[in-house]
Amino acid sequence: MDIGLSQNSHYKYLHEFLFSLNIALVIRWKSAAASLSPLEPTLQFRINGALHLQPNSHFGGYAAFFAIVLVVALSIFTVLRLFSRTLLAKEALRSIAGPVSLVALPACWLYVTYLLPLPRGLPNPPRAGLFIELAAATVCAVLYLWEKRPFLGWKRISLLLLHFCFWGWLFLGGFYFWRSPIQLIFPLAGFCSCLAWAKYVVELSDPGDRLALA
Repeated sequence: MDIGLSQNSHYKYLHEFLFSLNIALVIRWKSAAASLSPLEPTLQFRINGALHLQPNSHFGGYAAFFAIVLVVALSIFTVLRLFSRTLLAKEALRSIAGPVSLVALPACWLYVTYLLPLPRGLPNPPRAGLFIELAAATVCAVLYLWEKRPFLGWKRISLLLLHFCFWGWLFLGGFYFWRSPIQLIFPLAGFCSCLAWAKYVVELSDPGDRLALA
């Protein structure tokens, strides 16, 4: 009994943390793309200075970016933990977190590329087709949620992977992803967050596990 409780709690914590990390990454990317945060350049300069690197070194920039992401993610995770026993938080983590994780990166990419048009040469499919793909992915997530005994099989995992490969390809600039491979963490975080949510829903589908996940 105790082993089951511990195992199911781990699924819940993993779901909450990956969801927090995914949202934090998207928030920071949107802010960085719109140059809304003066904190990041300051941290970049100080980190590069402490490591005796060039002031504009990408190392300091990435370190500053991910340091802020980690702080934001831990803040979101802490709030989720504080309210985790409330009915609203439980229902949000079960019903809303998955679809949000699924569309967070695509929605942010659409928003940023609307504000800052893409340079020539980068992939930019028709927006109508992108919205149709997002709508289809969301419908699939909702149908999965409504199943009495949801099953996370390889076909569904493959479709989920295909979804994030496609949006990751757009986000990373198509064939230019090699210029900044570290940014693979964005689609990877979304994919892992959705997988954790799907497993969480599977665990909740067993009435005997509902108490364990409370």
